[in-house]
Amino acid sequence: MKSVKRLLCALLGLSMAVGVCVVPTTAASPQLYSDTTYDMQRAVGEKYCFYVRTNSGEPLAYTVGNGKVLQTKQEFSTFGKQVETLDGAESQEFWLSFTCVGEGETGVYVTQSGNTTCLFKVKVSNQTISMKQAVGTNASKYKKLRVQYMDNYKIVTDRQEIAKLLKEIAPIRLEKKPDSTPPTGGWTYAIDFYPTSGSGSYHFIDGGGSFSKKDGCTLDAPVGRYWIADRTSYVTWHKTMDDFYKNAPGAISKVQ
Repeated sequence: MKSVKRLLCALLGLSMAVGVCVVPTTAASPQLYSDTTYDMQRAVGEKYCFYVRTNSGEPLAYTVGNGKVLQTKQEFSTFGKQVETLDGAESQEFWLSFTCVGEGETGVYVTQSGNTTCLFKVKVSNQTISMKQAVGTNASKYKKLRVQYMDNYKIVTDRQEIAKLLKEIAPIRLEKKPDSTPPTGGWTYAIDFYPTSGSGSYHFIDGGGSFSKKDGCTLDAPVGRYWIADRTSYVTWHKTMDDFYKNAPGAISKVQ
């Protein structure tokens, strides 16, 4: 059963908890099981998937206390079908998800047979920025870009190519992390934005991502650890950078 649950949530591309816990209920209410029974903190825009099982055949209602903080969705259920579990019991299974749509704190609830249970609480904060907020979309701000891929790099000065790149990476979401957060491992692309006015460059590297200012750069932009926040942003980033590195005019050179 757990392998099916993991596969489903992996296909959905959502965060997921592991381990199924009994949810405390009243004596008169159906017994509930969930893989998420602890309070959590998430970021605006983030999605989360969790699992609920109940031994009742009654309909299950899934709600949150504040719809301005979380938006709910039922991904899949066996409602109307009794599923035999490994322990021989008959039950219904539900895969539920929510998307964090605003800042605040609210509870996640399920109601069955007239009994409402709070599974957990979620505190949502806006710890994300977009690439547009960091580097803008105005190509005239930059005299050149330097893109590094592994041990090679390319310098691009074509203003149209710079404008195209800025437009395509603009919606990419980045989540702020504490500066003490260790790197996640390898990286694929690093890019330096050279301001038209002033010196130095504004540097971003993916992987355990971070923004930094080099050689006296005075660009008004955030610095620190910022990780690509979601799968859509991750795919957009790599697809855009692959195209830019391979096709934008400019010679590829070896890093010395």
